[in-house]
Amino acid sequence: TKTLYNGIELENFDISLSKEERKKIRAKYSIKDNDFAFLYTGRLIPEKGVKEMIQSFNNACKNVKNIKLLIVGSSSYKNGTKNQYISELQTLVALNKENIIFTGYVDYNDIPSIYKACDAQIVPSIWGEPLATTVIEGMASSLPLIVNNVGGIPEMVGENGEAAIITNTVSMIEDIEKSIIEFTENEKLCTILSKNGYQKSKKFYKTIFYEN
Repeated sequence: TKTLYNGIELENFDISLSKEERKKIRAKYSIKDNDFAFLYTGRLIPEKGVKEMIQSFNNACKNVKNIKLLIVGSSSYKNGTKNQYISELQTLVALNKENIIFTGYVDYNDIPSIYKACDAQIVPSIWGEPLATTVIEGMASSLPLIVNNVGGIPEMVGENGEAAIITNTVSMIEDIEKSIIEFTENEKLCTILSKNGYQKSKKFYKTIFYEN
């Protein structure tokens, strides 16, 4: 038997930005040149673990300077409306509003350049996603990842953490906090994970899926 994975158009994310383009995108979201920028992309719903991620980030900011969290998405796929969960997120963000940026809904065509403007990605899902496309996008963008040990995500990044730090859902707030700090302190680890992730992303190329 052979496992076939769903895929994406990897070339959309395997792009290059000039220093000027990258700087311009970061400046748009108030990310400075010396900031280490973490990225979350996806819907703002409880199953995605966004609340826990923000709590982790807020804790990490007590020990690390010059880090930012860019949250790209809304409560629905396009026109997100405010609800109780969004209100809870906003309350947490208010405690650290200088370092957390909400973009709201962003057109998918603009997402690849945002990936390239950031330094790492967090995928804090707490439900068993069989295949998280955001993980593929992050790996194809050569970002080191922090992911939860749920669903098919560990298989995607490598069961032994070849392309990501894999956190435990039970202790995820503490684990993600530690991982955020480790990324800011360990450039070598970030480089290894990003290179491994880029290579792993190739098996999720949409053309391969159709050909098989």
